[in-house]
Amino acid sequence: SEEERSRILAGILQSFGGDPNLTKKLVDDYKKYYGVEEKKTYSQNWFVYYQACKNEKFMVWRIIKDAIDYLEIPKNAVLNGRPCANLADIIKCLCIKSYSGLSSWRSDSELRIAQKLGIVDNVYMRSALNKYFGKPEVTSWLKKLLKTIAESIAPIELQLTTDATGIGLAYSRKRWVEVRDDHQQHKLFVKLHMICGAKSNVVFAANISKGTAHESQFLKGLIEETVEYVEAREISADSCYL
Repeated sequence: SEEERSRILAGILQSFGGDPNLTKKLVDDYKKYYGVEEKKTYSQNWFVYYQACKNEKFMVWRIIKDAIDYLEIPKNAVLNGRPCANLADIIKCLCIKSYSGLSSWRSDSELRIAQKLGIVDNVYMRSALNKYFGKPEVTSWLKKLLKTIAESIAPIELQLTTDATGIGLAYSRKRWVEVRDDHQQHKLFVKLHMICGAKSNVVFAANISKGTAHESQFLKGLIEETVEYVEAREISADSCYL
């Protein structure tokens, strides 16, 4: 075991009296014999990282706009009475609101900035946006949007991972990590099931269920959605999916 190897190595090093030359040779021979690999480290291009961080919000907004425009979401038919909302703008606003992490009260200024930049044509009241969150047609378009954005990343992924997490239904609720073993609390959550790429962390398929639902029953459907456009070799999951 790793613990036993560490104990043996510590004892041998101590017997050499701390001689740096002997210590280095011993460590190298030990790693070679036991097949212990050095931990890889990667340099960071801080200039590129800074540029990415500085422009991240505008890049995300542009991706949202281009992907939703590519889907060509049809406009609702104009009927008598109040004009129908533009569903494409609704979905753009919902994506921007979710990305910002702000409440529906505070996200209005973000949406108006996006409007000035030409990302959205219309900014709707928070009551209208909240109403559309629960509509099945929005869920359907969001799934297509996820696939549209993730499809370009799919060729680099050979390994996938799957897991689930809980999302509280109110601001006052505890975090999922605090109640994951308390099954009585799960009814106060919804559960997000998803499959991600191990290299990019990009989500390729996702579903929402009640917080009390078990993860394993959703795995087959997620895999079927993913393999439509991802040719990965294997998928990793924890023992919950047995």
